[in-house]
Amino acid sequence: DISELTLKTLSSSGMNDYISKPINPKIMIEKIQEMLRLASKPAKINEPDDPEEECDTDQLINFSEVDYLYGEVPTQYIQLINLLLGEFSTYKTNMARSLKEENFDEFRQIRHSMRSNMRLLQMHRMESLVDKVRAEFVNSSLPPGGGFYVIEVDNCFDALLEQFEKKLKVLTT
Repeated sequence: DISELTLKTLSSSGMNDYISKPINPKIMIEKIQEMLRLASKPAKINEPDDPEEECDTDQLINFSEVDYLYGEVPTQYIQLINLLLGEFSTYKTNMARSLKEENFDEFRQIRHSMRSNMRLLQMHRMESLVDKVRAEFVNSSLPPGGGFYVIEVDNCFDALLEQFEKKLKVLTT
């Protein structure tokens, strides 16, 4: 994984995105097309974030990349989903604790561990939420005991775990 410092440096140099290994040519082409589309649109100025939009949807995970990589091997796909269920259940517990205890080091470590799976599964809402919480930590503006972020992150994890369960049900029936 690319470190946060490296990402900041590359971003300030003009890097907009990256692709994790294993590289899927289909995703690489999609990202190039997306960059071309973005380059042709005028920039939007100061669009406010909608806090109601964090985790209020059924579609928090995009399984298309994983479908492409594992669709032909259902037993491995089922193993992967079971592994992700276990990992994200643990992340949920540990992240709640790190927020309540205001433990930035633990939070940062969990966020880093989640990053490649969030990218692979295009968990944009969860990624945005943990990035927002990280910024609150860094700016020393995190509410005491994690405040409302504890509930917001917990709800997002619940929704993600529910989607993993649904996918597992589809794969095993």
